[in-house]
Amino acid sequence: MTGVASLMVKSAASPDMSDEAGAVRVAPARSLRQVVREIWYRSPLYNLVLAGRPPAAFLAVAPDLWPGDADRAEALLDGRLLVAGRPLALDADVWRRTDADPLLLAGLHGFDWLRDLRDHGGDDGARMAAHCIESWITANARWSAVAWSDQVLAARVVNWIRHYDFLASGAPSDF
Repeated sequence: MTGVASLMVKSAASPDMSDEAGAVRVAPARSLRQVVREIWYRSPLYNLVLAGRPPAAFLAVAPDLWPGDADRAEALLDGRLLVAGRPLALDADVWRRTDADPLLLAGLHGFDWLRDLRDHGGDDGARMAAHCIESWITANARWSAVAWSDQVLAARVVNWIRHYDFLASGAPSDF
């Protein structure tokens, strides 16, 4: 391989490592597609692609048939998100955390926990959910690996659409 592709694959590879016999081996590189995709998502041009008017309405929204969990809703209202039985503090920098387990971060950024607040009922849950979405949008204006991964993005969009009526009930009129 020569040229730009060779440079990109080499730059994406992990540093050389030696085995017990002293032979140098190179860790597997990310694919060229992954490297190009990451460069594109981090570029200012990608932000221009995202600009535009949102649709005025949805033709249909599939209902969320999974019930929420009252214990997880109480934990959320107390400032803790529970994902896979593990807590994550919902502090001011929660959306920028990169040190937590990726599964925990995917659960946070996917917003599956909205159903817990919805089924718990009450205005406190709706206000908290709307505030979380607004703070997520502010904190995640730029691409990041976990928050913008395909599965997490899909979960987030579906959850925001499915819970719009609940979210709007606790949000300011410009939400």
